[in-house]
Amino acid sequence: MITALWLTYIDKNRLLPLINDLDYNFIIKCPEEAKDEDYKEAEVLIGRIPIDKISLAKTAKWIQLEYAGVDSYKNIGKDIILTNCSGAYGEIIAEYMLCFILLSQNSFLDYYELQTQRHWQNIGQIKSIKEISILSVGMGDIGSSLAKKVSALGAKVSGVRRNKHDKPDYIDHLYTFEELDEAIKEYDVIAISLPETKETYHLFDYERLKSIKKDAVLINVGRGSVFNTTDLLRVIKEKHFSHVFLDVFEEEPLPINNELWYLDNVHITPHITGNFNADITIQKAIDIIKRNLLHYQNDEPLENIVDKDLGY
Repeated sequence: MITALWLTYIDKNRLLPLINDLDYNFIIKCPEEAKDEDYKEAEVLIGRIPIDKISLAKTAKWIQLEYAGVDSYKNIGKDIILTNCSGAYGEIIAEYMLCFILLSQNSFLDYYELQTQRHWQNIGQIKSIKEISILSVGMGDIGSSLAKKVSALGAKVSGVRRNKHDKPDYIDHLYTFEELDEAIKEYDVIAISLPETKETYHLFDYERLKSIKKDAVLINVGRGSVFNTTDLLRVIKEKHFSHVFLDVFEEEPLPINNELWYLDNVHITPHITGNFNADITIQKAIDIIKRNLLHYQNDEPLENIVDKDLGY
């Protein structure tokens, strides 16, 4: 029987009916409850695995993460297979981005501010989503989910990814990263959902941010390291962007003295998109993990194997 250590905040009562029929000896605990000895006999590590504890798992052959981001795990041993839950988060994170796109184009945030002042005023012209153009920078599960949703609503939407093979029907244009500088000049919304890799680290420096349309909306739900924070602050303070929506940051939690907190057109959420805040996300993650557990016990190829050199 395969010993599997599953560190998770998912209710055990939800997991047990799904895994009772599997050929595993499961140790299921919250991450804080796990003892060092729990790692020592595990062949499989699942869930939210502290990176500094992996070395304790001398017999580990496979790590299955509950999240999609793997930047902290890229340097684990070459002999350990790493898989993630890419595909579980796209639906709800795309809705997060769609929410803020609609808010920004319909002056709802400005009306909320007027409400706090009890001030009755018609701000004036708004835009339909059919009148705006959206660039999804990153066309993985999240970026593709967003593109499908806004395309269905009538927006002009394009995508950026490493190569141009198999352009989806729901986007107008597909750009490579070599074409990014030209692409970002044309769009009303820049929605970024990139993983952290050597290629994406500080991808958006001052000059690139400055080249985006002055009144554009900027959204980032991937990794905060895609921006040089100093450059991002500089561009925003130069009255660039109508709205900036940030869920991820170079330093998390975002320090209380960081200037981003105090800028009127910056809207901050505390990395909520990468958590199990939505039931649909939990269920999709469980489904991915169970399929892989079945694959592993049957010596079948696993889903969502991470290329550690690429970082996704």
